[in-house]
Amino acid sequence: MNSRFKISPSPRWFACVFACMAIIATSNAYGASLYDTIRDAQRKVVKIYGAGGVSGLEAYQTGILISPEGHVLTVQSYVLDTDDLAVVLDDGRKFKGEV
Repeated sequence: MNSRFKISPSPRWFACVFACMAIIATSNAYGASLYDTIRDAQRKVVKIYGAGGVSGLEAYQTGILISPEGHVLTVQSYVLDTDDLAVVLDDGRKFKGEV
């Protein structure tokens, strides 16, 4: 049986690939190893808990810290449709979030 995969790039897929390429290119430009670059990127990923959890909807999503003040880049979704957002950092610290 001959199996085939159909790949239809979506904007999210393209953005993810572009971001990964930019991270790798930047790390090599500054002389950092790929391991160090990945470790630094993982430190900037946060989990955002909010609305959801009902009817099989996810109760969280991820985001990326983009400033020392705590600004987070993420996608707009139903998870953010609440006044009670919690942001969890990679080291387990929790903070109250706001949109």
